[in-house]
Amino acid sequence: MSITKLKNSIGTTGVSYVVIALLTAVASEIKVIPFNGENFRFGLGSITFFLLILIRPSIPMIRTGFITGITVVCFRLYGDLTNETISFWTSLHNHLPAFVYYVLFAIGFSIIKIEPYFEFIGNSAEHLMRYLLSTHRLSLDY
Repeated sequence: MSITKLKNSIGTTGVSYVVIALLTAVASEIKVIPFNGENFRFGLGSITFFLLILIRPSIPMIRTGFITGITVVCFRLYGDLTNETISFWTSLHNHLPAFVYYVLFAIGFSIIKIEPYFEFIGNSAEHLMRYLLSTHRLSLDY
């Protein structure tokens, strides 16, 4: 491999890391609260991370999870330290599980190798849903 190709490959991979990490960090701040009045909520970061690593499966998965985890934690630390009266260590303690989540997600994703089956799983889920909706018509009239 020539030096130019190596530099282009590293540059493309580096850009992919940055894009995945930043988009995931921003999306993780968008929270969905499915049950009114409950503490249960989830951010859109995990969905974004999953979709982005499906788009770029050629980059090292565990390194991507590590970089994304650090970026998400730093993003949240910055938000806490600029907007709230919370100590650095308390904020780090609150957000460190997010780092662990993205690293473990990437490790699991690299072990399972879901990419070859993802289209099959998605299509099967769609067909199952269509079947259930067609055989069990829901009344949407109120």
